[in-house]
Amino acid sequence: MKKVYLFLSLMMSVLALNAQVFTLQHLDNETGDEVEFQNVLNITLEDEAGVAIDFIYFVNNTNEDVAFRIQKNIQQISEGNSLMMCFGETCLDANISEIQTVAAGETFTHFDLMYLYADKSVTRAEFTILGEDGQAIQSFTVKYNDNVALPSVEKQVPLALSAAPIPANNTTTISYSIPSKYASAKVVIRNTVGSVVKTMNVATGKSGKLPVNVSDLNSGVYFYSVIADGQTLSTKKLVVKH
Repeated sequence: MKKVYLFLSLMMSVLALNAQVFTLQHLDNETGDEVEFQNVLNITLEDEAGVAIDFIYFVNNTNEDVAFRIQKNIQQISEGNSLMMCFGETCLDANISEIQTVAAGETFTHFDLMYLYADKSVTRAEFTILGEDGQAIQSFTVKYNDNVALPSVEKQVPLALSAAPIPANNTTTISYSIPSKYASAKVVIRNTVGSVVKTMNVATGKSGKLPVNVSDLNSGVYFYSVIADGQTLSTKKLVVKH
């Protein structure tokens, strides 16, 4: 009987070690879907240069509130490129965050990565989720452009949206490309409560750059979207700082 109890105890310990505190989800910028990933998130960038915003959600799988920090360890990045962790409206230059808390069974949705890049070279970073005691709970790796380029079989205009510089002071340039299957399109900038502050019509079926004057906007976080035929195709974050 003691052997049975010992076996069950060992099995429970193994299951506890294998159980993940968080389920990791990536918010797809094109579809808006929350896509679950395991330990590695691969992100392929379409534009030659710009800024990419990627939201990562943490689903608390436990029956208790979890206090945690996130530590960033950049393993590979080109000079001139930068990768920052953002929590809500605050983006960090530091490699470790303040303590965050997510309730039992709830999802933490206030974390995103802001990647500013001048080229499409490979970037890799490891993120370790630390408990309140500083011990590692879980980790995951984010890779940008870490794939083998395949030859293009047909030349089509893909959907793409980015802006630079971010943070923007007086002006920023929104780069876009919209597939030709859409009849009409526009770029809309909204504030954090969803009110439209700027609207600009753009052409479909080609790529373009749109200089935008933001000197009349208050410092803060905004969101810019490309809307085609009444459908929102992509939304990204714009930070204005005077």
